[in-house]
This record gives sequence, structure tokens and C-alpha cells, in this order.
Amino acid sequence: MTKALESLLRSDDPCVRYRALVDVCGVARTSPQARREQTAISLSRRVKALLSHTDSSGRIAGHVYAKYTGAHWTLADLADTLTTGTTTC
Repeated sequence: MTKALESLLRSDDPCVRYRALVDVCGVARTSPQARREQTAISLSRRVKALLSHTDSSGRIAGHVYAKYTGAHWTLADLADTLTTGTTTC
């Protein structure tokens, strides 16, 4: 294993670890190790930050297309982050 790959697998970011496992190492997305990383992604600071702009009803505050903070951008970022297919985090 290369030092670069080892570094990716030790990353503080669960999204990076997941992508290294699945896309580089070829670990199955359904493996226990990949599932743990998927759970870690959903509980990550990144996801919490993306969802921090919701109001009391759970709606994303502000105009839907507000640059980088509107619902459109937030949902696109979440889709990229939480996708367990072949797209990147």
C-alpha cells in the first residue's frame, strides 16, 4: 500500500476514507467497513454544516437558489456527499 493511500485511509474526513476504500481499494460498498464509513459520513461535520441552515420546520432557509447556501446548492452538496455510487464526495 502506498503512503498516499495510507494517508487517505487515515483521513479525518469519512468521505475521503469511504472513497479510498471503495474507489481505490475496491472494497464492496456493502461491506461492514464501507457501511461504517457511510454512517460516519451521515454524522459528519460536513453534513451537519450543510443542514445547519434549516428552520424550525426543517426547511432550508433563504432563497432556493441563493449561491452556495440555498436549498438547491445544499441538496446538491448533500447528494454528492451521501452518494454511495461512483460519484465523488
